[in-house]
Amino acid sequence: AAGGSPADAIVAMSFALAVTLPTQVSLGSSGICMVYDHGASKAETLDFLVPPAASGGASLVPALPRAMFALHAKYGARRWDQLLGPAEGLARVGVPASRSFVRQYAPVAPALLADPLAQRNFARADGAPLGEGDLLAQPELAGIIARMGSRGVGEFYQGDWAREFVAAAARIGATIGEQELRAYVPAWSNPAAVKFGNDTAFFAATPAGQAEQAAWTRLARDGAWAEASAQSRAGLVAAALPAAANQSGAAAETGTGLVAVGNDGSAATCLLTLNRPFGTGRVVPGFGMFLAAPASAPGPAPMLVLNLNSNNFHFAAAAGGAAGSAATVEVGLRAQLDGTPLRDAIADMHRGAGREASSVNAAHCASPGGNFESGLCSVATDPKGAGLALATDLVK
Repeated sequence: AAGGSPADAIVAMSFALAVTLPTQVSLGSSGICMVYDHGASKAETLDFLVPPAASGGASLVPALPRAMFALHAKYGARRWDQLLGPAEGLARVGVPASRSFVRQYAPVAPALLADPLAQRNFARADGAPLGEGDLLAQPELAGIIARMGSRGVGEFYQGDWAREFVAAAARIGATIGEQELRAYVPAWSNPAAVKFGNDTAFFAATPAGQAEQAAWTRLARDGAWAEASAQSRAGLVAAALPAAANQSGAAAETGTGLVAVGNDGSAATCLLTLNRPFGTGRVVPGFGMFLAAPASAPGPAPMLVLNLNSNNFHFAAAAGGAAGSAATVEVGLRAQLDGTPLRDAIADMHRGAGREASSVNAAHCASPGGNFESGLCSVATDPKGAGLALATDLVK
């Protein structure tokens, strides 16, 4: 409504989630985004999935600040500080702990509260874990977000502030070096494309993205989905996914998907993760953030569907959880090939075995124009994830 782009929305949501849902997202998160620029008729992937440090440490280089800055630099429209301001306010003043956060926090609360720094933010005055509606305030994190908002993220990765961070991280057992921090940059690349009918699906060049691409090729392009009966579809997607996407271990435990679509048909979708609830489970002193834990298996990847002939957006989705890749592909198949309304497509997907271990968020445009003015576009968030889905005609 204020003239922002989908990339702006992703940046603002990512920093806000680092405050409100630190089980899943932190300034230490890694992840992957896909962006569609309607004006340039181009889709791109931004990969900030951090490999384990060469030193074999128990934590990863914080990727989210530099990745979001890169996303904004290329596709943003609003001022950077305006995007981070709301998140800084949420952290400073505090927000009521949500049901979703508490549900994810409760099973790991005893281990988390063994960290004295975590107790300041995530425990009540009597030492008990925060409950739903309790105030979640993070003043140190607010200061970090405010500094990044006013001065950018460059000094976090090199210079005096970077040295402070490396020293602080070392106090909780991290082995991130100054050179490693300075050298880290997210990678832009062209996604893989699978043409089916008049549309083209795009996938990231990660193990999970390649697995999703292979499944989509077999099911959508080659017709296996259309040929299957309703009864046989329950396990069809999982069977079509190569082993890389049938995950287990740390990578399967967390991850949250974001989708944003502009009225011009541009779009951005991301999957953010700490690889475990609260990542390493230790707050970096003075920085109020969690570091991502190393992943033993690749996490799921987002996907986009476009009509390159008409240059229109049709579908975007991202899903966390062990069955995230299967959920992303299946919801896309039901929405794109069957014409199933998005909320029904998610509900139908959850009737499959094992899908309780996923949470998918998506946007879909059935209209030729591929924008939300048409009234034929919709967004939906997985009811299990307690997320937010909002579609509005911004022009009117």
